[in-house]
Amino acid sequence: MKPWILFFIFSLIASACSSLAPIPTATLTLASIPSLEPTSSPIPINSPSPTQIPTFTPIPIIQICTPLQDHELARITDYISHPFTDSIGSNEETGHHGVDFSYYTKDGSGPPIDGNPVQSMINGRVAGIGVNRLPYGNMLIIETPFENLPEAIVDYFQLQAGSSIYLLYAHMLASPIHKLGQMISCGEFIGNVGNSGFSGNPHLHLETRVGPSGLDLPTMIFYDTTATLAEQAAYNEWRIGEIFTLFDPTAFLNLLGDD
Repeated sequence: MKPWILFFIFSLIASACSSLAPIPTATLTLASIPSLEPTSSPIPINSPSPTQIPTFTPIPIIQICTPLQDHELARITDYISHPFTDSIGSNEETGHHGVDFSYYTKDGSGPPIDGNPVQSMINGRVAGIGVNRLPYGNMLIIETPFENLPEAIVDYFQLQAGSSIYLLYAHMLASPIHKLGQMISCGEFIGNVGNSGFSGNPHLHLETRVGPSGLDLPTMIFYDTTATLAEQAAYNEWRIGEIFTLFDPTAFLNLLGDD
């Protein structure tokens, strides 16, 4: 092939390549992220809210109820068979720490006291339970705080804010049907007169003590070879410890009976 023909072909190819548009290089930019704010109100989610434990507002005492059903409050002290007595000397375990209600026949001709329904004397909270163990047998302790007691009781017992009166009902026929923390109303049934525990005959034993408010009293056992050290300690704390102050229940009955 002649040289001038090769030169002509090369010139055509170079001219065609120079006329092609350059290939553009891509420039990557981040697109603006659309706003995540909702354009309408969000759909509510029905998630469960924490369950609130209802708070109990104790009812102030405006009356006292007889501890024995079908027994007039005005005459209740007539049925005391064993009165309160102080301890003898330095041995605080001696004496009789409460009062006993007992008889063979009511007023000389009625039914025996055995099995007679026992009632709460005032509004309160179950603070202690005992199930057929010495010495109290089947028993229930009910607490009433300072704020809900009549002025006569507050003054007589010299109660202060943060303290409560604790009433113990003992030697009942069967195990208590109530639970710790349960609220009790004046006149509510709490058991039947029995002969459980350290008892020689059917009777209701009632004790009155003052102590700090809000205590849940552990099982109190004594005079029993099966009692644990903790149960014996709880008994000693209730009976002769420094937390509680013992009072004659008769004064409590008389003060409230006069209101």
